[in-house]
Amino acid sequence: MQVIKYLPEIFIPPHFLLFLLAIPPLSIGMTPPGPLQIYECVRVVDGDTVILKKGERFTTVRLSNIDAPESDQKSVDGINIGKLSTRRLIKLIEGKYVELNIEGIDIYKRKIGEIFLKGSSVNLMMVSSGHAISYPKKSRFIYRQAQFIAKRKRLGIWNSDGFLSPKKYRSNKKSAIRKGG
Repeated sequence: MQVIKYLPEIFIPPHFLLFLLAIPPLSIGMTPPGPLQIYECVRVVDGDTVILKKGERFTTVRLSNIDAPESDQKSVDGINIGKLSTRRLIKLIEGKYVELNIEGIDIYKRKIGEIFLKGSSVNLMMVSSGHAISYPKKSRFIYRQAQFIAKRKRLGIWNSDGFLSPKKYRSNKKSAIRKGG
C-alpha cells in the first residue's frame, strides 16, 4: 500500500528555492480566461465536485486539475480528510455566485471546469490550502507548485501522518466491493 506522507527531513537545494522565488505568486496568472458563465453554487458534493445552478438548470461540475479525498476517506492517523476537504469547499463557495470555465465532459457526463470566485481560481485555492492534490501528470505547473508549498507547510490534509491518494483510495474501495468486502 502506497501512502503519501509528509517528509520533514527534505533538503531543498538553494538553486531550486531561487527558482521558486522567481515564479510569480500563485494568484497571478490564474485569473479567468475571458467572459465566463455565472452560476450559483447550490451544493458541494465533495472536495472536487459541485452542483451549480443557472436559471432553472442544474449542472454537476468536477473541478479540473485537482483530486480531493473521497467523502469517507481517512488518513493513516484517522483524520477524516474527506470531510475536511468538503467543508473547505463549502466554506469557499456554497451559496455564492461563481464563474465557470468549462474545459470538457468526463465519463460520468459531468462538466469538467475551473471555478472562479471574485476572479480567483477556487480549484487552485483548494490545492493551495492543502485540501486537494494536483492531478498527477495532468495539472498545470502552478498546481504542482501550490501542492509543493501546501505539503511543505503541512496545510489541510498534509497535516496528517499520511494518506492514500484519492485515486488509489477509490481503486481499493472498488476492489473491496468486487470481492464482497
